[in-house]
Amino acid sequence: MARVFSKEHKEKLCLAWEKRKQGFIPWNKGKKGYKSKPCSEERKEKIRAKHIGRTALWAVGSNNYHWKGGYENTLMLNRKRRVSKFNNGGSHTLEEWNQLRQKYNYMCLCCKKQEPFITLSEDHIVPLSQGGVDDISNIQPLCRSCNSQKHAKIIDYRLMVSI
Repeated sequence: MARVFSKEHKEKLCLAWEKRKQGFIPWNKGKKGYKSKPCSEERKEKIRAKHIGRTALWAVGSNNYHWKGGYENTLMLNRKRRVSKFNNGGSHTLEEWNQLRQKYNYMCLCCKKQEPFITLSEDHIVPLSQGGVDDISNIQPLCRSCNSQKHAKIIDYRLMVSI
C-alpha cells in the first residue's frame, strides 16, 4: 500500500530535500559526530593553521611503525617468532634472504617466473615439521603458489637450476 501525501506535505519534503543538498540539515542527524551546520571556509583555515607542524605521538621516532627496518623487517621478525616454536635451531637474516633472491635472479626455482609478476617466499627444503633447520642453507626461493603445492615434501629445486 503506497503512502499518499498531501500537496503541502510534498512541498515541505521538497524544501527539506533542497536544504539538505545545500548542507543546512545534516544527513546523519542524531548520530555520532553530528554537526548542525556546515563549517565555513574561515573556520576550516583556523583549524588547518592550528594543526600545522603538529605530529601524532605514534608517528615520531622509535614509535613509528617503519622504524629500524620498516615493514619487511617486521614481517621477518613475525616469521622468526613462528619458526622458533619448532625449536629446530638455525636462523638467517633479511640480508641473507635478499642475497639468496638476488643469486637466483629473483626467480621462482620451480616455475621460473620472476619477481615483478610473483611474490617470492622462503621455502624450507627440509620442512620444519620434519626436523629441518631455519638456516639459509635450507632455504630456497619459491613463489607462494609453488610453495603451497610442495606441501611438506623434501624437494630441492636448487639442483635443477644452473646459475
